[in-house]
Amino acid sequence: MQQAKTTEYKDALDQIVENTIEFQDDNGNMVILYEDIIRRAYAPADITEKEWKEFVFIVEKQRLDPTLYEVYCAKIQGKMMPIVSYRTYLKRALASKKLVKHPNVKLIKGDEQNKDTWVAVFTTKREGMDDDFVWEVPYTEAGYMLTRDGRKPRGGMWNVQPGFQLKVRAFVQGLRIICADIVGALPHVIEEIQSEDSEDTIRDKPETRSPEIKNLPKNEPDDPETKLEKDEIKTKALNGYPIKINSFDTLEALEAWIKTQKIIERHPYKDDILAMIETRRQALTPKVEEPAINRADKISKIIALTNEKRADVESYINDDMLATDPVIVELLAGNADAVPQFKRDLGAYLASVNDATEYDQQSE
Repeated sequence: MQQAKTTEYKDALDQIVENTIEFQDDNGNMVILYEDIIRRAYAPADITEKEWKEFVFIVEKQRLDPTLYEVYCAKIQGKMMPIVSYRTYLKRALASKKLVKHPNVKLIKGDEQNKDTWVAVFTTKREGMDDDFVWEVPYTEAGYMLTRDGRKPRGGMWNVQPGFQLKVRAFVQGLRIICADIVGALPHVIEEIQSEDSEDTIRDKPETRSPEIKNLPKNEPDDPETKLEKDEIKTKALNGYPIKINSFDTLEALEAWIKTQKIIERHPYKDDILAMIETRRQALTPKVEEPAINRADKISKIIALTNEKRADVESYINDDMLATDPVIVELLAGNADAVPQFKRDLGAYLASVNDATEYDQQSE
């Protein structure tokens, strides 16, 4: 019975832990995505198994992370098509460090009211080039499309923001030419495909629902063998997270990585991952040394810094002075600049004590 329950549990989690998408990002960090979670959150509901496998192949081959919106799984006129943002082109080109001048697009309008006179001019410069690279895209070329009824203006967002659409086209085309070895194989951007005739479906925001794991066994006490099986499943589901989290040497690096791991929010072992992160965060957080609270230790620290006699210092300093006297507070902080003033204060105190002693002796 216990073996059957364990098998049921393993089969229920199989959809999540078996199939992963793995690649290295532009910074050399290992990205591990779970296919089932990504498919449920970022792919159209009517995508076929064949189309999904094609999308996964492109994601791994081109190292594109759907959770960072580097790529979208779209249905364009009934067919699956991977779509990227122009930001993906820019990010990939800049990460290569091959460009010595930041890409720029300028929109030139011959006539404000006549879009056919508009031209988008893309400029950048790659290492080894003497002059800037310039690429022009006129509206008459990008703002129209060929249909069965002939050439006609593009609709959709081209009617809402024609200037931006034209600039994106010039931006992407320019980068494909000057950085063909870097971005040449990336999918198209939506500005190159979408028109008013297409019934396009793009899942650019994950659903709030978590991936379902159906028919999980009831929460019953496990025997040692079953618990061992579950622990093995959990270890497999956490695939690489413990090693990755503990590999960070600085708190800044850990926090930067966490920001890229939106997938954790939908992971079946989210709480375990967050616990590992918190443990590593505490380990990397600098420990603030508490100042010594023992009065004798404070006195000894002042004596070591000022080279004064212990008897003189102990008779001069009271507990309130240790906490409030600015000169003494500076000495306890290790500030040698406060030593001269302390010596003057101590000398004045000792002189007053000697005067009082002499007066008492005379009085007697």
